[in-house]
Amino acid sequence: MLASKEKAIDEVKPSGRVMTLALVSGAHAVNHSSVPLMPLIWSRMMVVLGMTFTQLGWMVGITNIVGGILQLWFGSISRIFKKKDLLGIGSILGGVSIAATAGSMNFSQVLWLRIANRVAGAPQHPCGNSLIAEQFEKRQRGKALGFNNSAAQVGMVITPIAAAFLIDHFDWRWTLVIFSLPGIIIGVMMMLLIQEKPKTRLGGFKISDLGISLKDL
Repeated sequence: MLASKEKAIDEVKPSGRVMTLALVSGAHAVNHSSVPLMPLIWSRMMVVLGMTFTQLGWMVGITNIVGGILQLWFGSISRIFKKKDLLGIGSILGGVSIAATAGSMNFSQVLWLRIANRVAGAPQHPCGNSLIAEQFEKRQRGKALGFNNSAAQVGMVITPIAAAFLIDHFDWRWTLVIFSLPGIIIGVMMMLLIQEKPKTRLGGFKISDLGISLKDL
């Protein structure tokens, strides 16, 4: 088992590991940027769309539940599908859902798009950390994972400053469109540039592999 993991590390060139760390960390920063971004957006959106605080509270609660549960599921299916593809598709769909939110005209549209955004972001933690752990040897792994986690905090610092400027000088809708672009770009780059060995379990795929059992937790 250990020898297999070390072989997997050796199969990825050092430059490839750096690319993986940079793109996964960038996607992590973008993923977390919605945490400080959306409260700034809500203040304008609620007025324009006539949303209530009760609606907002239910929406935040529902989307948090969806995102939390699906992290377990994506952690399981990452044994079957390439992690870089799950991350890339998730990042792209996350960006698209944010851009689409800019065109929302009522609460129902916002709710479904926010749910879609949380579904898209669910692979980030299980797949991103696992991919980094697979490609870095033990003595480098802690630093690499620490860098990935720190990137999320950087995103949360930069986002409110940039978003506040954009909302004041443009509009909340254009702000969402602008913030959607990094996720889409990084998602495409992850799918094209990250090196990941082919999944060896595809030949033995079973429908039960898509579920979560107690032995997986």
